[in-house]
Amino acid sequence: MEHPLAGSRVGLLRPASTKQSNRHRHTDACLPSPHAAMADEVLEKARDILDGQIDFEGQRLADSLTTALLFISGALAFIVGIATQEIHLTSYIGLGGVALTFLVVLPPWPFFNRHPIRWLPPQGAGGMPKGVLGAGGIEVDGKKVI
Repeated sequence: MEHPLAGSRVGLLRPASTKQSNRHRHTDACLPSPHAAMADEVLEKARDILDGQIDFEGQRLADSLTTALLFISGALAFIVGIATQEIHLTSYIGLGGVALTFLVVLPPWPFFNRHPIRWLPPQGAGGMPKGVLGAGGIEVDGKKVI
């Protein structure tokens, strides 16, 4: 009796008596797909659109908004659910609150970046502190390593 997975693509469970050798066998997963390149391009465009900056104050504001919106929508859903005794209405109000929270908090809205961080300008090779890779290399205990 032949193994039930003998004809499958699982190479480890293939009986040793098969005539197809591992040297000539290949899978479609190894070949590049034209759809993969298109998907990567679309993903890169979406990343460019959605990649925004949020400062630390914006993160605090997003956290506060998330907590407040979820609490308000949960409390409203609970009160409406108790008053109407309708679990569907309660669920819809709760899910609507979650969706509203996603729309308010997840995109990098400009009001999340009102206090941007001002980084120090890059220093030249002469202004590098000791032990940092630069034009002078790395020094360890006074000895030049690189």
